[in-house]
Amino acid sequence: MALLTVAALLAIVGTVFMVRFILRQMELSRLKSHFVSNITHELKTPLAAIRLYTETLQQGRVHDGAEANRFLAIIHKETVRLTHLINNILDFAR
Repeated sequence: MALLTVAALLAIVGTVFMVRFILRQMELSRLKSHFVSNITHELKTPLAAIRLYTETLQQGRVHDGAEANRFLAIIHKETVRLTHLINNILDFAR
């Protein structure tokens, strides 16, 4: 009888630990998905701005030198932003 009681307790404890493990894995999966979604958005935003301003400059739509310089400054600012984002991701990965 004692052996059956011990076996039942072990089964219950094992089940509790398994459920906790599964719930933890589900939470980690959700956090990973949320993280990837946020990082993707944060990387796409400056890339879209860089693409927009470089295409505008390449197509010759800017005839004013000051405006072209402003676009180049924006491109530079966005590349610096991308560099910071990537460095933060790498720091986080470590």
